Amino acid sequence: MLAMLLTLAVAAPAAGAANDGARSVTVAVYTKKSASVENLTPDDLSIKEDGQKQAVLAVERDHRPLDVALIIDSSAALGPLYRRDLVDAAMGFWKALPEEARLSIWTSGGTPSKIVDFGTDYETGEHALQMVAAGGKNYTLDTIIEASRDLRSERAARRVVAIVSNTDVEGSTTLIQRTFKVVGRARVTPMVVLIKAGGKPAQTWDSETLFEKMGEGYGGTYEDILTPMAAAKRLERVAVDLGSQYQVRYTSAAEKATFPEVKVKRKDVKVRVGASQKVRTVHSSARHTAKLESR
Repeated sequence: MLAMLLTLAVAAPAAGAANDGARSVTVAVYTKKSASVENLTPDDLSIKEDGQKQAVLAVERDHRPLDVALIIDSSAALGPLYRRDLVDAAMGFWKALPEEARLSIWTSGGTPSKIVDFGTDYETGEHALQMVAAGGKNYTLDTIIEASRDLRSERAARRVVAIVSNTDVEGSTTLIQRTFKVVGRARVTPMVVLIKAGGKPAQTWDSETLFEKMGEGYGGTYEDILTPMAAAKRLERVAVDLGSQYQVRYTSAAEKATFPEVKVKRKDVKVRVGASQKVRTVHSSARHTAKLESR
């Protein structure tokens, strides 16, 4: 039942106006050893949309503004593991982000709290996280809603919510539906690390299903781990993904956003594909330029 509910809850990518023949998609490409893949060209890529092969028109590194909201579980279920494992994981993630990224950090124990705002320096942010006393129930879903709305208000071209949570998540059918709706409307990419501890077996299954659908349904990622000690390595992988992104422009007859199939002709690489956007052509007296449709 939950799986069916979540399938319905994941909103389809927003429709756009009639397309003039080109779309753009963000593609993350990195090696299995978590190293960014450099110097991709159109010849390195093949793209299919609705089963039809498309021509790759252009490939360039994606250095557009990037805002990231990191949500850390500070609930009582983790207790001392929050400071022992998750604070260091968060700070390592901060250091590994690409230069164009701005970071905010939220905690979900007891109530959603924005602990570190965009523009905060590293030392101040680390002190703020160390001062948090883990406790209360796990309100990760409520925190996702607040962080996603905050990201939307900042209006960066790329918006990511990175989530580290145990499975003991407070929620209801209504809250789940609202969370998915807000994530879709805010056009954020969820990248989830789920700690498989803290919940009863049925609740653990529900949390796995929920966060897997959220991550993959909105063009993000989902990974589960057995202990908070593994969070640092998983977050490092998220940071590598964010620093390994390309904008790929290709021919398309689609009238709305899709998740095209992208293959990279390089050995031993991992590829993550976001939702496509329409490319609109701007005409001027001097030249023709292509721009992404505003998100």
